[in-house]
Amino acid sequence: MKRAGVWVGVVLLVGCSLAAGFLGVGAWRDVPAPRASQPEIIRLSLGHQEPREGRVRQSLDRFAKEVSRHSQGRLELAIVESKAGSGQEDLLFLSRQGIYDLVALPVSALGQQVAAFKLFDFPFYFASPSSLHNMIDGEAGQRLLRQMQALDMMGLAFWEEGFRQLVTNRKADVPDEWKGMRFGVVPAGMSSAMFSGSAVKLLTGQPGPGGENVITGTVDGWETVMTQGVLERMRGGNSRVLLSNHAWQGVVLAMGWPSYRAFPADLLQILKTAAKDVGQWTRQQNSLDQQQMEKKFQEAGIAVEPYAETVRNAWMRKARRLALAHEENLGVGLLAEMEESEIQRPGGDHAWIVGVDANFSDPSSHAGLAIKRGVQLACDEINDAGGIGDKPLRMVVTDNQGSASVAVGNIMRLGQKWGAVALVSGGGDPIVREQVAVAKNQKMLLLLPYAASVRGVTVAQGDQDDKRHVFRLAADEYQKIQVFFDELLGIQGKVALMLENSVSGRSLRTLMTQMFWDHGKAKPMVVWFHAGQKIFLDPVQQMKKAGVTAFLLLAGPEETRRIRSTMGALSYQAQLFGFHGGDGVTPGNRVPGVSPGGNYSYIETFSLDLSRTRTPVGDALRRRYWNLFASPEGGSSHDPSLTAQAYDLVMLMGRAFMRSPDRSMEKMGIAMERLEAYRGAIKTYSWPFSRSRHEALSPADLIVVQSSTEGGVTPRRNVRQ
Repeated sequence: MKRAGVWVGVVLLVGCSLAAGFLGVGAWRDVPAPRASQPEIIRLSLGHQEPREGRVRQSLDRFAKEVSRHSQGRLELAIVESKAGSGQEDLLFLSRQGIYDLVALPVSALGQQVAAFKLFDFPFYFASPSSLHNMIDGEAGQRLLRQMQALDMMGLAFWEEGFRQLVTNRKADVPDEWKGMRFGVVPAGMSSAMFSGSAVKLLTGQPGPGGENVITGTVDGWETVMTQGVLERMRGGNSRVLLSNHAWQGVVLAMGWPSYRAFPADLLQILKTAAKDVGQWTRQQNSLDQQQMEKKFQEAGIAVEPYAETVRNAWMRKARRLALAHEENLGVGLLAEMEESEIQRPGGDHAWIVGVDANFSDPSSHAGLAIKRGVQLACDEINDAGGIGDKPLRMVVTDNQGSASVAVGNIMRLGQKWGAVALVSGGGDPIVREQVAVAKNQKMLLLLPYAASVRGVTVAQGDQDDKRHVFRLAADEYQKIQVFFDELLGIQGKVALMLENSVSGRSLRTLMTQMFWDHGKAKPMVVWFHAGQKIFLDPVQQMKKAGVTAFLLLAGPEETRRIRSTMGALSYQAQLFGFHGGDGVTPGNRVPGVSPGGNYSYIETFSLDLSRTRTPVGDALRRRYWNLFASPEGGSSHDPSLTAQAYDLVMLMGRAFMRSPDRSMEKMGIAMERLEAYRGAIKTYSWPFSRSRHEALSPADLIVVQSSTEGGVTPRRNVRQ
């Protein structure tokens, strides 16, 4: 019975399972399968202030369609026209608040917010439309877009509206022929500075619905993009159109940081792809539109003439000179990238190339700019005299961004791509140490107008052939310490050292303490601070309470400014001796809390302000400097000593080139060592270098100067020490 019961239980269990299975199958057949979830549609808003008739408005509509197509409907874009009367600042504000996800901003308006965008408003700066397009599509264009991060924006793409052309009613092409003209310029750009001249009356226009420049009243000429509105105005007149393509009008598509931060990465790439596609489309459409407008103008009897290359070059030289006056605000590194992209590969028979590598990305660093200007002045002077062996000397500038690895990459590119014969390095000691071997490998001289460390970059070679290609014309740290020590010995009162707690700071303390001991003087008080320190209230108060009347400061330019500001806040009048020339604090470049002059002294080898330190060559250099680089904002020059040191170095190299028929690195090094007397900007060099001495300066070439409240400098002693 038990076995029978077991079998009955098994049969019942199997039967129940089968029944449940059939019921489950029936249920599965009756209930529909769950559908795959649809991706959520993300809706974006794009704010703008563009007229409906313009090219940009068409671009916005096309972008919305491209975004939907590329995302397969996952992204929807609403085009929102900002209310009348609101300015570009409103678009920026609304995007930063996340109310608009995207905005279209004219580059002319961006130039008021980010100085680098003013480049597009420099007439004739670019050699051709293709040159400008190459810049936008390359690293320089990406660098420009990244600068929008300062506005809490992320730039995505450039869209083209058109190129400006010149319209005149008389024969006037080159700058000198524009005298007496009434000329209309695009508002809020650089055209006023570019086209201004003797007896030229400038009139400001207004933006038209098609992007044209609308001028009221009678004019002799104006700049504008070619549109139907311009054609209607010119009918029946005697005007002509010069196809100058001298300036670019366009917009930047940008995304506000709140939207960018939360946006999915895959969809962001879709936005960038669609924006780039629309950017290419705007160029194609602009080219077609211009061709059609040229035909319409000619059919209406209006002359449409290509701009002669020689005439364009005359304007371009003026534009490049104007840009030099603004290069500090525009960005030296950005300009360098653009200029390098435009230089045609010179080859061995066309030009000698000298590279300039420095940190041009740090806004507080002016050393690279000063060195670049010195090299440029030397190249210009050499080329005006016929060049070197009938070949010009050209400068290619690279930005190492303060990175040794980037600097090494730059020097390799200068050697491999450009065949540079020399590199003028504006890097600090860690960078130069890396560049020494690479320069030798690339067979170029390494010229140092800046590096100062005795330990890191010793160029008194003797028989050390691994550094025979390295030449320095700069005051090293030991030379400066000797001069500063002489000054501190003459101080009546308590002396201190304010030093960064680093290898350099500890080394300076040991050296200065020993020098005081050797002269029978009490060792100075030492006050330490840390690298990267922002607040200096405690160390400055410590010196003030101790009655310190003068102190030597070893710090960077930014720390120097902060310490001077703290001294001002505490009404502390001690004499400060620093290693950074002027540190940029002048009447033309104010720093909050810091007055120019009074209690700050530093070392110079050359001054644009102090006449007694200049040679006749230095006087000529000063005149050429202000003629070429005078800033329209009235700013002052930074580190004129570095400018003169770089200038003298390149001029000495040029003399060695002229005397050496074999211009290999080895022969050029020997020629540099054998140079005889030369009258330079800093001094007359009786014998600049030798086999055992690759240093061109000594402590006798240094002078301690003190800033004046008027922004100039005065010597602390009457003669060089």
